[in-house]
Amino acid sequence: MRLFWCFLIAICFFSVPSKGQDIHKRSLQNAVAAIQDSSYSNAISMLSAVIKKDSMALDAFRLRGLAYLEKGDSLLALKDYDYVLAEDQEDTIMYSLRAELNFDLEKYTESILDYSKALQLDPIDPDLYRGRGMVYYFLDEFSLALEDFQSAILIESDQASDFFYAGVCQAELGNSFTAYTYFNTSLALDDQAAQAYYHRGVALYEMEFGDKACEDWAIARDLGMVELAEFIKKFCSEQNLKQNNTQ
Repeated sequence: MRLFWCFLIAICFFSVPSKGQDIHKRSLQNAVAAIQDSSYSNAISMLSAVIKKDSMALDAFRLRGLAYLEKGDSLLALKDYDYVLAEDQEDTIMYSLRAELNFDLEKYTESILDYSKALQLDPIDPDLYRGRGMVYYFLDEFSLALEDFQSAILIESDQASDFFYAGVCQAELGNSFTAYTYFNTSLALDDQAAQAYYHRGVALYEMEFGDKACEDWAIARDLGMVELAEFIKKFCSEQNLKQNNTQ
């Protein structure tokens, strides 16, 4: 989780402790080392000791929440995230982390709200648009998801997954040709993505290019979507027969 490690580095080297927190800095650094070593219980114990002495040591809450999350205690992580954000409404990273956690906990409305708050604070972070876009996508809100993936693309145009999901959204909205163009770009960035070949094949089929669709589905099959084998065998054989009868 890139955001997770970026935050740990920030705590180690760039965080400026508030008044009264200097005495806890070594404990925070030790906790970071414990988290990096996957010693989550030890990190939690150290951070809880800091928090017991100083209930406003927000860095300790931030780190303990991350340690809880990595340990698998999602609800305890959420409780620490909530505490931090109640005290600091400018913490973009915490909003983003809580948004991810809320999504995992199937709290989709809360996840969207947290991503939106984070975007108000940092409107040029493509990861935030991607994250919120994925929530909308999961909820079948394809128009809203498309807007977010397009926003991510405007900021960072080299991520194949953004073009892929934008293409799927366009397909779901009935725009087969636009979907096809997005899948083309996605495959130009990552030509080993089986799902992109499969969905481009569907778009081609919708545009009545059955032979080209079969070619893409065959590539998707060869890249790992083995469940397509029987479908291709049946459909594409019928497609070839249909073409031969019209010649």
